[in-house]
Amino acid sequence: MIILDIYISKGGYVVKKSVIISVGTEHLHGEITDTNGVYASADLHKLGVEVIRRIVVGDNEEELIKALKNNGDVDLLVILGGLGPTRDDMTKSTVADYFSKKLVRSEKAYQNMKRYCSSRNISPNETIEEQSLVPEGSIVFENIYGTACGFAFEENGTIIALFPGPRNEFKYTFDGFVHYLEKELKIKEILFDKKIYFYGIGEYTIAKGLDDIVSKFGYSHIATYVHPGEVELRISLECKDEQEFEERVSPILEVIKSRFDEYIGGYDDKTAVNTLGEMLKKEGHTISVAESVTGGKVAGEIISVPGSSTYFKGGLIVYTDEVKKDILKVDASILSDYGAVSAECAKEMALRVRELFHTPVGLSTTGYAGPDGGTPENPIGTVYIAVNINEMVSVKKYAFPGDRNTVRERASKTAIFEVIRALKNWCNYSDMK
Repeated sequence: MIILDIYISKGGYVVKKSVIISVGTEHLHGEITDTNGVYASADLHKLGVEVIRRIVVGDNEEELIKALKNNGDVDLLVILGGLGPTRDDMTKSTVADYFSKKLVRSEKAYQNMKRYCSSRNISPNETIEEQSLVPEGSIVFENIYGTACGFAFEENGTIIALFPGPRNEFKYTFDGFVHYLEKELKIKEILFDKKIYFYGIGEYTIAKGLDDIVSKFGYSHIATYVHPGEVELRISLECKDEQEFEERVSPILEVIKSRFDEYIGGYDDKTAVNTLGEMLKKEGHTISVAESVTGGKVAGEIISVPGSSTYFKGGLIVYTDEVKKDILKVDASILSDYGAVSAECAKEMALRVRELFHTPVGLSTTGYAGPDGGTPENPIGTVYIAVNINEMVSVKKYAFPGDRNTVRERASKTAIFEVIRALKNWCNYSDMK
């Protein structure tokens, strides 16, 4: 019986706090992003394991030892990368030496290596065979995509778990480890999340309006996260199953909806653009867009959803006055009397694009993204968004902060939400979940 199994059999283990150490000089050089660390954090979060630190070190033995020394006060230490057969892959030997663990051949890791090499017609050499060595007492997690398995062992109350760095190898071995934690460590409660996406409203206003709920449940359970053009509210609760979570989260959701329903554009894995697609399909509507300031970003958002061809007819980027007049057929008098950045022009654009594409829904954007342009009445960051649904028209004026790209990003997401808001108000759509 291996060490970790013995430890578990003596009464189990509570895994609450963890640290993730990602090894690889390529991270520090900015060549790649530590997506494995993000993936590991998300999976541990779902299990109710708090990741208190994430650290990146290069392929350097001294730096890794420093990280090990400074992060041993946790229940779980996850180390990613540096398990390969090359000279700079020193993670396994460094960790084994630091914890005074002898490297021994694991039959499971050895058979894994042999299967992989056989499937690739590779003749194992001494270096490759060393991939089957793991610290004594380790549990091994199979890797069907490479020769280096993941493994974990226990030392002084801390589980130390190591995984290979290549993306598919990491995911496969780490998923095996997560399954092990769920099954063998008998985790009784899992952390469930409910995400709500708000548009056209600021984080401060949401937080202020939910002070009483946040005070009751705490910031660790209810928190807001700001993205360009979007505020995400996340409710996190530890529950034994999804049914218990739904029972506990439903009353909170009802309070939030009663206060902010007009700003809600999506839930969980469905942001505003997903919600828009569902609503258009339900109503049997199609949509077209005429974009100036957003320059195609709105259309790009819409067609990012699989199956969007069933409700998105097309769009135009009408950036100059000439194109607005000649292609979109915006009345020249509107441009001369009110200007391209105006409520009147946005309204006309939404109507004309509807007519051009023969869609029930037309959407338009016009504004000043900067750094040039703007007027005292319409400074940089001003964006007009118009929605026309079967001749019913809504025009909103927004003042978006930020640089050029941020203004365009905010405007794109807000424009999509304005269609959702119009559909809610004019089509009696109320079953968004």
